[in-house]
Amino acid sequence: MQKRRSTGPYMLIAIALLGLNLPTAGYAVTVNSPIVEKGRPEVEYQMDYNRDGDPSVNKSSNHKVEVGFGITDRWSTAVSGIYVAQPGGGFTYDRFQWENTYQLFDQGEHWLDAGLYIEYQAPDAKRRLPDVLEFQVLLQKSVAGNDALPSRTASATMDAYSSIARIASSLPGMT
Repeated sequence: MQKRRSTGPYMLIAIALLGLNLPTAGYAVTVNSPIVEKGRPEVEYQMDYNRDGDPSVNKSSNHKVEVGFGITDRWSTAVSGIYVAQPGGGFTYDRFQWENTYQLFDQGEHWLDAGLYIEYQAPDAKRRLPDVLEFQVLLQKSVAGNDALPSRTASATMDAYSSIARIASSLPGMT
């Protein structure tokens, strides 16, 4: 019987080498869960800060303030305001956002937990941009790997256009 070698040190070296080539730009990823809790309040603040060689973009930022609530054991809703700060300037209103999550089944009732996500965005009227409506199908599976470890959750998001990435479609005539 051949002795099996540990790959641990090689994996650490590979991860370190990959880390050297990572771009300096960071991307925030939001994973939406189909699980809704009745009566659960939510308050969220997100900020994106830009560091760029282009002076017109460098030190600009986007700010999102959101308040949400679990209305029923299957439906939660949230409203948010998004603000933009240009380099050397103050905050300006950018858009209103309304998110809704609907849980299709009781958690654990089926092999996958599933839900629907609908988001409506209304840009500031001064910007003359179309309103946006986004649909997503939310799928989630909880897996208990080991009794000594906490269970893990894997989530996937699929939008109405059969892509895993978020795609927004513009509503005609709603500018």
